[in-house]
Amino acid sequence: MTIMLGRARIVALLAWAAPLAGQGPSDDAPPVALPDGVTVDASIEYYDLDAADLRGVVDMLNRMRLEGPGGRPSQGLTRYWISPNWRVQAGGGECRVVHVDVSVEILITLPRWRVVRGRPVEEQEGWERIESAIREHEFVHRDLAIEAAGQLREEMSGLRARGCGTLRDVVSSTLSIVNGRLEQAHADFDRDTPPRLSIRPGGG
Repeated sequence: MTIMLGRARIVALLAWAAPLAGQGPSDDAPPVALPDGVTVDASIEYYDLDAADLRGVVDMLNRMRLEGPGGRPSQGLTRYWISPNWRVQAGGGECRVVHVDVSVEILITLPRWRVVRGRPVEEQEGWERIESAIREHEFVHRDLAIEAAGQLREEMSGLRARGCGTLRDVVSSTLSIVNGRLEQAHADFDRDTPPRLSIRPGGG
């Protein structure tokens, strides 16, 4: 059975499925050490900033809302889909989970300033600090999702109930609990991040 966890929501696909093979993480985005039984396919996409100078870049970034109109200010975005793939076995009046692995797909969105190479050195250095701060922030969100995938596998392993229908309810409850913890972890981390860029042109 495959059930997917996504950013801010759970999408339940209630159909039997074989475990997914998954791929290793992208070299461009090395994650935390992968928990046992978890595979990750991580990638990065970029959006271009057409500002002529660094001050314009900062102004554009501070107005950016990657989650869409009405969303929170955001210069980077991490989307993830956590898919536990599990098998059950019935016998002796009960149904239990006998195998779990979890695949995680992660897509990180980051800014790119194409004309930076033609700008003065101090602007290039300022952009490097800005881009690095945004990238590192999104990498934390990525790692939180990977850690949650490991927790989900651990908590699903060995679950049992009287009847496979009841077990499905237990698994759904476990998914909700893990998803709630993960969303809270994201919120706690974002709460400690300034809503506007802390790096300004000409400053550290």
